[in-house]
Amino acid sequence: MTVQELISEILTRLERQFYAHLPRRDFKRDEKYLIAAIGTYGWECKGRGWEFDLDFVYSELCRLLESFKRRTTGEDVRWMPNYLQQAIRQHIREHAEELKAKAARPGRLARKIVDELDQVKAIVEPSATEQAASIYRDVRRMRLKARAAERSSREDKKRQGRLL
Repeated sequence: MTVQELISEILTRLERQFYAHLPRRDFKRDEKYLIAAIGTYGWECKGRGWEFDLDFVYSELCRLLESFKRRTTGEDVRWMPNYLQQAIRQHIREHAEELKAKAARPGRLARKIVDELDQVKAIVEPSATEQAASIYRDVRRMRLKARAAERSSREDKKRQGRLL
């Protein structure tokens, strides 16, 4: 399983469970934010120095979505991307000791060996956790740029209004 497959599987589950009764445009509107929320798992784990294989992350996210079905009502979830992101962060905080024990670190050991060799030049592929973290970071940057563009557009319109 790749990171893209993981994201598409989780998005499909989210759409079937929480967006089935809504128009498809609502899901499409939230899709970028849902991708960033899914990437939160990688971002949080990378920040703690944990590495997981994608099958483990997929099973954890599926388990989290199943708990949503049991716990939540329609009124609990105001905006699914935010709810999912906060739930992932809370899950990682609550299960930190378990997750730390399950974390694998083969990528870090390989990088350390490669770093210590002066004569060898190698390309190190980013781990699945790093890929998920980069997705979160990239979507976050896109949102910040969009907000900045909106602000500058509003300021330009105000200036033009004052000139007239």
